[in-house]
Amino acid sequence: MANDYDVELRIFSTPFLRGGAILLMAFAAWAMFWLGDYWLSVANFAAIAAIAVIGLNVVSGDAGQISLGHAVFVGAGAYTAGWLGTDHGWPFPAVVIAGGVIAAAFSLLVGPLALRLRGLYLAFSTLALVFVGQHLLLNLDGITGGGAGRAISSPSLFGTKMSEDATWLGIDLTSDQKWFVVLAASVAVIALAIRNLQRTRIGRAFNSVRDQDIAASTIGIHVSRVKTQAFVLSAFIGGMAGAFYGSYIRFVNPATFGLLLAVQYLAMAVVGGLGSVSGGILGALFITAIPRVIDEWGHGLPFVTTDLASQRGLTPELLSSVIYGAVVIGFLIFEPAGITGIWRRVKAYLRSWPFRY
Repeated sequence: MANDYDVELRIFSTPFLRGGAILLMAFAAWAMFWLGDYWLSVANFAAIAAIAVIGLNVVSGDAGQISLGHAVFVGAGAYTAGWLGTDHGWPFPAVVIAGGVIAAAFSLLVGPLALRLRGLYLAFSTLALVFVGQHLLLNLDGITGGGAGRAISSPSLFGTKMSEDATWLGIDLTSDQKWFVVLAASVAVIALAIRNLQRTRIGRAFNSVRDQDIAASTIGIHVSRVKTQAFVLSAFIGGMAGAFYGSYIRFVNPATFGLLLAVQYLAMAVVGGLGSVSGGILGALFITAIPRVIDEWGHGLPFVTTDLASQRGLTPELLSSVIYGAVVIGFLIFEPAGITGIWRRVKAYLRSWPFRY
């Protein structure tokens, strides 16, 4: 436990945390060169989801406002990548920022009204955002391509298209390796920025509104303004994730950004630990990897079959859905603090060892 305010404000306050950060960077470098493109694509999708979940954690974890409309903001960022990147030729970094700005602008239209509600009423009002967003994406077909979706051209970075193999700094990299570098760096920057924000006056205002909004208002915190700030910041980060997603997969349609994706993001945040930046990253990695691991190694299990006509056993897709549901239910019942909660208990045990308290 920190006994000095300066130490408390440091992101890497202990030698253990600094060493862990160095080991994590070394592991990422190893993964980039030793994992094949298949697993690098899994890591890239997990990184995009991690950015979206970090954004969702700002409003749902830090500020305590349950939002089921996060998929709409991700979708806004993805279509912005197509509109500005493909149709108007904007540079890739500007497209990512613009994706966040447009998503934040959309959230600013609905946030001040929706955030006047609480609990289930707030959840249902944000759920309505999903249906409004789907309606807009289907009918703004000049930009979105309507129900058929639209293609997005590969962005260029450092003079090469991201979809092509190239040489960066004298190192030959495949397309997925280049995306891994960009996405891993983006996750690190966004995670550090939000971790730093949590220690500032604004971050502590988010927490005070989450824990007791009436008490927060009595000490001078403008509750509605703070909730709106959290909602807009969350949408901004979600829009950036969407711009990465659209540019990486290069085709989007409205069905992708529906209720299922909104629930998946919320499940990732819960499994990782609401309010934790590192938990959001772990939750995104865990939930994204489950179906890919089952597809790769589930065929060896005796009750898994790929013969749909036999009607016996589970298909890999059904097994991954069962495990996904069981994991979410298990964490909700037995470990509501998520993977982060488990890690905090392990740290407390190690600090007090060999004593229990």
